[in-house]
Amino acid sequence: MLACLLAMVRKHSASHRRQPVSVKLLRPMRVAARRQREMMVVIAHMANGESAEWQEEDDLDITGLTVTETDHGVNYGLPLCSMEDHFSSPGTMNRRRR
Repeated sequence: MLACLLAMVRKHSASHRRQPVSVKLLRPMRVAARRQREMMVVIAHMANGESAEWQEEDDLDITGLTVTETDHGVNYGLPLCSMEDHFSSPGTMNRRRR
């Protein structure tokens, strides 16, 4: 009886190994931000418009989308200036009002 049960388990587990696994990648409308191996993507929903959420790069189909990057791999959308430019005009700093 034990041998019959083991044969059934082996046959059953072998059937699971043969089944192909299909992975459907998420297709976002656009990429809003990027960090390490994740991207904040904008996804369209039929009922309630759009939403933005963090997804891993491996789960996304971003073919044809433009993903902007800076030298360090991060795009903050802020203007960059050198330290010399920053220190050349110290009087333009925003200060708290008391």
